[in-house]
Amino acid sequence: MRIAIVDDISEDRLILRSEINAYFQEKSGDTIITFEEFPSGEALLSAFVPGHFQIVCLDIYMPGTNGMDAARRIYASDPTCRLVFCTGSREYAAEGYDVRACYYLQKPLKREKLRRALEICCAGLFSDNRSLVVRSGQNMSRVLLRDILYVDCLTRTPRIHLASETLLSSESMSTVLAALTQDTRFYCCNRNLVINLDHVHGIVQDSFQLFNGTCVPIRQKGISAAKKAFLTHTLKSQLCADDGDII
Repeated sequence: MRIAIVDDISEDRLILRSEINAYFQEKSGDTIITFEEFPSGEALLSAFVPGHFQIVCLDIYMPGTNGMDAARRIYASDPTCRLVFCTGSREYAAEGYDVRACYYLQKPLKREKLRRALEICCAGLFSDNRSLVVRSGQNMSRVLLRDILYVDCLTRTPRIHLASETLLSSESMSTVLAALTQDTRFYCCNRNLVINLDHVHGIVQDSFQLFNGTCVPIRQKGISAAKKAFLTHTLKSQLCADDGDII
């Protein structure tokens, strides 16, 4: 698991890193944690790649690009990244909802609050390790479910669309769909077409619009149900923030 700590005060970065390490040692000693520290929002954004960090802990008040502006850019490019604000003021607490922040912590950090934040972040991360085995002829690869944008079918061949590539599967479409629809993130929005709601930015007319700009069509008679499914999924995500005592 990769965690970014972004704060212009080195002592605060050290305290946070130490507390996070202690939490994982106690909860799951076999979890490998990799930390990367950044003294500013600019430094983080220059190194940020979607999918690289699972959790980003951000101070808000920093010279240059503040933590909230950095969080907005992170959320726009990687909505699955968990964001935790660690700052000295409540001023931006309400704006944490805009980026689906898991938690908003005030300095000086309270250990029980930090641990609660990590529990909320990690509850979903452990399920994010679920994967799909993609067989293509004699080749076999394993794809994390969280990385799948959507799956469709062309000439009876399932196509697994990722951010950087599209994989073709030699399995039947029904087999692939059966595996994916066990996960509540995936929604069947058309015949032989299932979408990962985590990657949906919104619904435009008769299509899901993904964060990367891709439009995925919704069956004409299913638009109302699709809107309800997306709203329900979004509200569940927001509940994580509500449960996180954003104050």
